[in-house]
Amino acid sequence: MSNNRAAALRERLETNGKAATAIADRADREGRGFTAAEAGQVEKYLGQMKSDRAALARIDTDNAVKAEIHALGAGIGLGDDPRPFGGAVKTGTGFRGRAGAWAKATLDQVRATIERPDGTKALVSGSIGITSPILAEPVAEGSPPTTVLDLLLNRIPLAGGNTYSYLRQIERQDRAAAVPDAAPKPVSRYTVQDIEGRVRVLAHLSEPVPIRLFDDYAGLSDFLESEMGRGLARALEYHVFEGQGETGSDDPDTPLGADHAESLTGLEYTSGTLVQQYTDDTIRTMRKARTQLAIRGDVPTGWVMHPEDVENNDLVREGPDGAFLLATPPDNVLGPLPVVQSVAARPGVAWLADWTAALLVVRQEATLDVDRSGELFRSNQLQLRLEGRYGLAFTRPSAFVRVDLTGTAGD
Repeated sequence: MSNNRAAALRERLETNGKAATAIADRADREGRGFTAAEAGQVEKYLGQMKSDRAALARIDTDNAVKAEIHALGAGIGLGDDPRPFGGAVKTGTGFRGRAGAWAKATLDQVRATIERPDGTKALVSGSIGITSPILAEPVAEGSPPTTVLDLLLNRIPLAGGNTYSYLRQIERQDRAAAVPDAAPKPVSRYTVQDIEGRVRVLAHLSEPVPIRLFDDYAGLSDFLESEMGRGLARALEYHVFEGQGETGSDDPDTPLGADHAESLTGLEYTSGTLVQQYTDDTIRTMRKARTQLAIRGDVPTGWVMHPEDVENNDLVREGPDGAFLLATPPDNVLGPLPVVQSVAARPGVAWLADWTAALLVVRQEATLDVDRSGELFRSNQLQLRLEGRYGLAFTRPSAFVRVDLTGTAGD
């Protein structure tokens, strides 16, 4: 059924594209702009084309997920239940690899939209939606994560609406024991709390870009990858740690944006996380953090640290001229766990966690819009907008340890 639907959408895209192009060609030949009637027709065609492209992208994404499910031999419920947290596909190549591939594919689509095969310009107005799942797949298990997003293995698609709910564990007491016949059984306590969340829009615009730059394939591809794709990813990482939720105060100088009430709720503002106070030195402190999780039976999957703290650890010596203590991480201190560097983490604070207890809710994958209308058309420029809709859920806050590396890290 989805294949028939996709074929119909592609046919309508081609028909509407030809019709809109014919109107633009006629206006070009006659050396004039659009009449009111023509402008209305073009706007109608472009609106339908944008809608059809988005529908095609959803079909392609659904087909990819279905194929992945069949390949893994497992089913995942993706219905209308706002709590589809029974499982997630854990595959992918890591954010940095995906960002590069996304940038190249996106550039091909943009160039095809603004330029005909013969080199002449194509449609000159409207926005072109290009859905790009740059954040939809986590890094493959067994591959080293390079960003915080690569640690978030559980990605949950939200099928509809703007809100979601999940169960957060707030207490765990294991009391299983040997019991004589007819004796009362001990009662373990696993208390959970129903938490409601709301997805937020994360977005940014590029400055107007001269269209001639699209002739420089490599340069613009790098721009899309490093500035647009990674810029959105960095903002999302910041929310993972510093998002204040609806209780936050406004500060336009942070990556949360001017309105903190529109931020997600990150780890720094999630109740129930563990704390490891600074003890003598960073090595002892970090080792004690691992002990906290081990006592609770949680198995950490990685560290996140600010790059300055990673550097400080790398330079720790045994005496003024001794060997670097953490040059090869010993199993009883840092490893064999990955250490992800992120400027989203506060300097002086490390996070050790079982990151599978964090869920990234994806209502809308990152979508790139390209606009050449209005004043942009007059100056032969275009502007790019990348945005997505995301939510966060920490189902077991006690699986996250906030580690004070200096004794002076603020709360």
